[in-house]
Amino acid sequence: MSKQHGMEMFQKKDSAHMAAMGEMQKLMQNQGAMQEWFENKKKEFDSLPENK
Repeated sequence: MSKQHGMEMFQKKDSAHMAAMGEMQKLMQNQGAMQEWFENKKKEFDSLPENK
């Protein structure tokens, strides 16, 4: 789903998504930076309150 969304936003030239895609491309050039980004997002996700 996220890949499809990214493709749609790329085709629309959505500026916020284009900037985010550029940042992700930079991160993917450095495995350590990419791993750190994933770890930070996991911590952020894990800290969210659960919907019950």
